[in-house]
Amino acid sequence: MTDQCALSPLGWRAIWELTRISGSWPAQLETMLERSPGGKQILILGPQRRLVVGARDSEPISADGPDLRLVDLSDQWRFLSVSGPSARALLARGIEIDLAPAGLPIGTARQTLCAGVPVIVPPVQEQKIDLLIPTSFAPWLADWLAEARSIFLPTTSEAQI
Repeated sequence: MTDQCALSPLGWRAIWELTRISGSWPAQLETMLERSPGGKQILILGPQRRLVVGARDSEPISADGPDLRLVDLSDQWRFLSVSGPSARALLARGIEIDLAPAGLPIGTARQTLCAGVPVIVPPVQEQKIDLLIPTSFAPWLADWLAEARSIFLPTTSEAQI
């Protein structure tokens, strides 16, 4: 049994994509979202794209203004948490970007591939990395990571030998 790295599906979350068509981002956007019930995390995907992630029971957000487009992506993405001292080593088998906390500043997110599956990687913690995975690929990628964990990471008994 491998105890160096845990895989935990975090399931369904409320996720909205907010796109700025033109102009600048409204100054009150982040304040409005942070004060909303349940709190929401804003992930910056690029100069014109934001993902807003809320808890399962989050109230919908609204985008005021003609220069903003809001799309509910909640059914399109699932979260998987990879945690433990070997989380980065496991993900390095399938992801080619730098997963160090310095490589993902707070508020930013990276789009990349993990074992050929498109994923979004929010800011990382020291021993925990969450992945946003397209719903249709989530079971396959979870299985791939579990198999990679059993192949590439030593078990407790092997580590002591």
